[in-house]
Amino acid sequence: MEELLPLPADLREEAHLMELESMGFTIVHDAIPADLLRRLKVCHEQACRRIRECKPQADWSWESDNPGVVDYWRLYALDPVYEELLTLPSIYNICQRAIIEGRGGPGVEPHPAGPVLVHEMAQHAPGYTPGGQKWHQDGGTANPSLRCTFTLNDLLPDGGGTIAMVGSHTPQSREYGNVLNTLEEFEYEPASEGRSSAPYDRSSNRPHAMPNAVTQHGPAGSCMINWTSIWHTRPPNFTAQPRDVIWQIFTRKEPVKASAAKHGGRRQHHQPRPYVEGVQAHGSEQLKGLIGEPERWAFESLSEEELARTTAAEPLWPEGRPDALLAPRAVDAGNAAAAAAAGASKL
Repeated sequence: MEELLPLPADLREEAHLMELESMGFTIVHDAIPADLLRRLKVCHEQACRRIRECKPQADWSWESDNPGVVDYWRLYALDPVYEELLTLPSIYNICQRAIIEGRGGPGVEPHPAGPVLVHEMAQHAPGYTPGGQKWHQDGGTANPSLRCTFTLNDLLPDGGGTIAMVGSHTPQSREYGNVLNTLEEFEYEPASEGRSSAPYDRSSNRPHAMPNAVTQHGPAGSCMINWTSIWHTRPPNFTAQPRDVIWQIFTRKEPVKASAAKHGGRRQHHQPRPYVEGVQAHGSEQLKGLIGEPERWAFESLSEEELARTTAAEPLWPEGRPDALLAPRAVDAGNAAAAAAAGASKL
């Protein structure tokens, strides 16, 4: 029997687009280069550590009431390492083409203006974190958006990765919830004392197991790209391995008037004004296009409570940014300069 031939490198991007168009999602393994993954993990571990040190446990997570879960928004303002993930070619190029070419299945039209950022979020969920989230869609098909889920550590098949219904991203799937979830409501224990919002990872209508749904899993540095209209859920983690992820969501770039500023996500996802203004003043053209003008973000709609609950403890590095976060070229240049200085001192 003849074996299947390896996919040529120059066809991989098109293959991911075909999967995204037909199935509603695709998984890119080894999407994050090894050194960037290392530096992202350093920042993520520090952000989670600072939150645990500086905030009461009820404020460790906006999304979850499960013990030990930590999440935070506004990553790009914390450290420039996160920006490298935002413009990562292995993922951004697929998202850009999918939106420009209209690769979202039936009814999704091409949109030549390309993508713009909706929001980003990072989360640490310890091993054995329970599930409880119903099958749901994060957005409709009227204004298609793409969600990128980056895994910072190995994600095992039963490690709590997103479960998706293949091909359920089309308008015909709107009523699937009546089969995917229980109709009778389930009462969870009340939210923990001190929370200012209900946890988003618990649902009164519990999810059914579907026979051919696909679970995200793979090595650290992988990324699942999905249309937000796909039906999906988050199952329990049956392993001791934590689930550390970063989410980014892109949507179609639309003109926005300041009088009706909306960015498409919940208010805790807004970027800080100084960061947005700094990008417009000094960022690359690609970054300027992704973040957009300050009018997109409606900063004044954020309450003090929302800011306090969703912002990572700042500054991220109270004692200064460590050398471990320098990109390889910067480290090599620094080592060369140190060696040259040492050599000169011996003359």
